[in-house]
Amino acid sequence: MAAPRFDPRPARRPKGATLALARAREETARRQKEAQLAETGIVIPLSAWLGHNNGPDLLVSTAWQAYAWRKAQEKAWEMPPLEVIKRRAARAAALGLSYREYTLEILERGRYL
Repeated sequence: MAAPRFDPRPARRPKGATLALARAREETARRQKEAQLAETGIVIPLSAWLGHNNGPDLLVSTAWQAYAWRKAQEKAWEMPPLEVIKRRAARAAALGLSYREYTLEILERGRYL
């Protein structure tokens, strides 16, 4: 049995029908498909979730993740105390890096070079 084809168009509510009527039609169609499969000897409960891994919806807005990322980045690059800046600048100069490159390495690796 071939898998149903994916329709990229968004599902639309039929004109003049209520949502309850549309759901009743979908349920009737599902039961008819199950009955046809049962007649052929295949008994598989059809579901909208069949073959779905229940992962996150790709169409959900990512505004919150973008906001959280921006805030985390701002916090990571906050101005540290003057003693820390002097120590990092001296160590960066000894390694031949700029202060920003050295700080980025600390933030990436989570440890000092």
